Amino acid sequence: MTVAEFSDVRRHGFVRVAVAVPRVRVAHPLENVQHHLKELEAIHRQGAYYALCPELGLSGYTCGDLFHSRSLLDASLEALAVLVETTAPWGMVVSTGLPFMVDHAVFNVAVTCAGGQILSAVPKTYLPQYREFYERRYFASASETRRQTVTLCGQTVPFGPDILIRTDDPRLTLYTTVCEDDWVPVPPSSRAALAGATVLANLSASNIVIGKAKYREDMILASSARNQAVHLYSAAGFGESTMDTVWDGHAFVAERGYLLARSERFRSDGTHIVVDADVESLTLERSRQGSFRQNAADYEEKWREVQSPVPTVFAGSDDTVFHTLRRTVSAHPFVPGNPAERDERCREVFMIQSSGLATKLMSLPPQMRKVVVAVSGGQDSTHALNVAVHTMDMLGLPRPDITALTMPGFGTTDRTYDNACALIRATGASFREIDIKPVVRQLFADIGHDERETTLVYENSQAWLRKIEEMATAAQIGGIVLGTGDLSELALGWCTMFGDHAAHYGVNAGIPKTLISYLIRWTAEVVFKDEEDVRV
Repeated sequence: MTVAEFSDVRRHGFVRVAVAVPRVRVAHPLENVQHHLKELEAIHRQGAYYALCPELGLSGYTCGDLFHSRSLLDASLEALAVLVETTAPWGMVVSTGLPFMVDHAVFNVAVTCAGGQILSAVPKTYLPQYREFYERRYFASASETRRQTVTLCGQTVPFGPDILIRTDDPRLTLYTTVCEDDWVPVPPSSRAALAGATVLANLSASNIVIGKAKYREDMILASSARNQAVHLYSAAGFGESTMDTVWDGHAFVAERGYLLARSERFRSDGTHIVVDADVESLTLERSRQGSFRQNAADYEEKWREVQSPVPTVFAGSDDTVFHTLRRTVSAHPFVPGNPAERDERCREVFMIQSSGLATKLMSLPPQMRKVVVAVSGGQDSTHALNVAVHTMDMLGLPRPDITALTMPGFGTTDRTYDNACALIRATGASFREIDIKPVVRQLFADIGHDERETTLVYENSQAWLRKIEEMATAAQIGGIVLGTGDLSELALGWCTMFGDHAAHYGVNAGIPKTLISYLIRWTAEVVFKDEEDVRV
């Protein structure tokens, strides 16, 4: 594999998806398709494999009784033909919405096309008839027809809400729903996910009222988490009639409970978002989650499958656009940016650690509910000591039952040593200082190692002997050794075997290093705010 091939994000389980919110002019399909193509062409240049447009995007959602107009229906089909033909050479799958008459009934339909073919026409099933919505005045439900196919732009097209679009990548299967179909208690998208759909797309119009944008995001994020899927959402934007309601053009992409991207709302022109979705991770999670397969067995429905004619790695695309990952990768994925959320995260993590240690101690005989912890003055051991102190307070046990060791060696600096001593004294833990240099020198003499050679022998020997001192102290007082190593060190192997990672109970083993400093700051400001300031 060449460097260029390796740099292609598609080779690492990502698929580039997009959501478009074109400007709309009500009841002018041939103008609207040009607005569609403007956004879709920009999306195509960025290498997207799939693009989603809004519900009834070609006609406009607020056409009212014009949905029964033959001229509007015919113009919508003309606009669809333009879209299908223009996007044919782009190697991109596109979904958009239009009104479509079948057997003298008008349906609100999501049409998906690729490579000049119309792959599916999915009619809306659940028609809202409450508050500001009165769709049953215009449209029929998918449940009111038995048609399996229709003719669209001269093509015979599968018709119904039971159509999955497969691709040449087994990790990527598409399924579309129309607005309200994702708002019902048991949405078709969940059943489609159980049948294998990994990318769910909701064509929506969805007006805006106070708080609705957050509700939409919460709903779709929950769907993506519950279904272990990518979920795209597109709402109608500027140009829809505001006689009764206002439209914000809300577009976003969720993946397994996380928001990947969202559009700028309330724009007076068209907009779009493009993002790389990780279909490899979600298929991996589905394989791990046995209950997902069990649930799928409860819904053995018959689904029709259509094969996309467009390969996921399209020969006509500019591969260099795939050398940059189109998604935000946080340097601190476990640290929320919002201060309130960060405070709650630190509180939860700290209490998980304290509760875990408390349960461990209470499982021991009363005389053994003691802790030994080595304090170096670094962040990991500082936080482990904080957890131990709070746990003792929770259980009503005396803090002196914590024996905190400081064990200066050849590399110990005055700053870390002073920090460790000040912290131990401030907590009220029992203080012991053990100078390990003499015993390390004896070990070097035993094996014939020159202490001036700062090799792995030099480094690891100190770690091993510190651990022996900890274990011996625990045996002496009848307690347990508290491990201080964090998750990052364990994942990277940045720890000494039978040294840092060895303990009776490791409170930091599930905490990444990027979170430790925030936890220390939080405990100082919240848990121990009334205690002595030990900053050195």
